[in-house]
Amino acid sequence: MRYTRHSLVRALAQSRLFNHAALVARKRHSEDSAPLTDLDHIAEIVAYSRFLEDAEEMTKEFYRLTALGSENRS
Repeated sequence: MRYTRHSLVRALAQSRLFNHAALVARKRHSEDSAPLTDLDHIAEIVAYSRFLEDAEEMTKEFYRLTALGSENRS
């Protein structure tokens, strides 16, 4: 079965592999191909991937500060 980039992005997102889906969506595979991020439903996948990355970074920083004994208690 041959996947188009669009269907591959959707399949990755449905499998909860949002970071991989965003990577495929943003990638230009040739001079003639454009990123898929102009499509609303693909842009939502990319935005959600970015949200997950930000949440992961914030969580890592929280635990790092907690381990150092200087977490923010507010």
